[in-house]
Amino acid sequence: YIHLKDNFFLHRRRRRHGDEMNTAIIHPGNATDRDDLCDIHSSSFPEDDGMVKKSLGVFSISSPIRRRIIRLVSPLSYFDSFILAAIFLNSILIALVDYRFVDENYQPSAELSLRNNVIEKCEIVFTSIFAAEFFLKVVAHGFLFGKNTYLRDGWNVLDFGIVIISILGLIPGVPSFSFLRSFRVLRPLRSLSKLPNLRKIATAFIESIGDLANVMILLSFILVFFTLFGLTFWRGLFFMRCRLTPFPVKMPVECRNATETCWDQFLLEAVSNPDSRRCLPYPNNDQESWTQSTSPWFQSGPQDCIWPIDETDLRVCSAISGPGSHTCSRPVVFMDQDVSRTCGSNYDAFGNPRFIDSLEPYGFPRMRDSVFNEAFNWGFTNFDGFANAFITTFQVVTLEGWTDIMSRVIDGWSTGPAIIVFTLLIILGGIIALNILLAVISGSLDKIENELAKEEGDRVPSDTPKKKKPRRETVFRRKTNEIIQVIRDSTIRRKMQTIVRSRVYTQFVLATIIFNTVILSCDHYGISPVFQMALDTGNFITT
Repeated sequence: YIHLKDNFFLHRRRRRHGDEMNTAIIHPGNATDRDDLCDIHSSSFPEDDGMVKKSLGVFSISSPIRRRIIRLVSPLSYFDSFILAAIFLNSILIALVDYRFVDENYQPSAELSLRNNVIEKCEIVFTSIFAAEFFLKVVAHGFLFGKNTYLRDGWNVLDFGIVIISILGLIPGVPSFSFLRSFRVLRPLRSLSKLPNLRKIATAFIESIGDLANVMILLSFILVFFTLFGLTFWRGLFFMRCRLTPFPVKMPVECRNATETCWDQFLLEAVSNPDSRRCLPYPNNDQESWTQSTSPWFQSGPQDCIWPIDETDLRVCSAISGPGSHTCSRPVVFMDQDVSRTCGSNYDAFGNPRFIDSLEPYGFPRMRDSVFNEAFNWGFTNFDGFANAFITTFQVVTLEGWTDIMSRVIDGWSTGPAIIVFTLLIILGGIIALNILLAVISGSLDKIENELAKEEGDRVPSDTPKKKKPRRETVFRRKTNEIIQVIRDSTIRRKMQTIVRSRVYTQFVLATIIFNTVILSCDHYGISPVFQMALDTGNFITT
């Protein structure tokens, strides 16, 4: 036993029911009898325990140095807790980096910020700690070749990659490695390998990716379907805005910037006499006899013209005879003049651009002047192409600003169909598919919890439940029980049970609930006193 006094031995208990094997760390000082010491001596790192005979080709299984390192890096040791604390402290330091001061590579600058300088020095310390942990674990378990070596564990592969990236990021004077400092944000992920329960949950989530992929395919199908629907019916819809002139007008040669003082004078002349500045000599903007190839906007090409917008109206418009809910029939006051408005777009009815895509006069592309504002999300929310339509449909599914998108479709397209389409998209994509996704994740978590409960049940022996002592029955309790028994055996109670269990009573209660719901739904703003009294009476009766 003297030989075993200062050494550490690994003992693995194999369970016959299942494939799980729990590794128990036994120290000779914790042995309670001779049999325990004999078990320790017989299990002194046997070959079938998966320990490689030599780690790094130097440290054998019987090496005292290697045995002490194994004891040091064993799970639930003080060293493991120290590494976990270092990960948390390093994560806090990463969150405190001041990104207001960056270098030419847009990395935090230590020269311009004292806080970044301190954090940079601490990075060297933490990187050294993590590198030392990696080296000790490689000495204890071996690096690659062997059953239970360091890189045989997927979580150790993650740790190894982060350590290597951290070391390369600290190499001075190597510009190609400077971007690797950004990968320091991966260090908090190392806590997954230190917390067993969190690691099991993450593992279960990874294993459920197959089921999640099926749900994602279903969600993608829903998104693609509604994307194609929007691309078919709402393409170019958001460019429809109320205009101050009946048709596009030519840009002045002498005034090319909307910020100049001459611009207001040009708009006033264009609004007062639009015929003098007509862009193309045609009576109407779009004629039914035109096609995409015969349209003058296609034959003449984009023109150096504009179509002034009513900036006070930020809604999508529809033609006066169109099915949309918002038209431009109401005149407005522009520069002390009553101006009739027209609903129009920078594209003709066939998608041909009317104007050249110049930065004049607004400082941004002229073709996007109707949507380049915050209310229209700077033109990114539209159904003009598949990519933008898909992103817009996905935004609706996330329930972020979907009412604004639906309102614009209602204004420019149609009220009833738009409500139906968006309701179906919200129900199918935002509720059903999302709940299926959550159900798959919840099922994986339930599976993990059952496995943890099973392991806890195997680890802790079930104690024999103690019998509860019967409570002493008092006179008051005895009298109360007698009264309750008399009520239970009464004829009135049996008749009432027959009534409430009958089908007629159930249908009567259901009809009362429906009638009360109808009464509550009839309440509205501006209700007359007589009708209000009738509703109150019906509500009182049903209640």
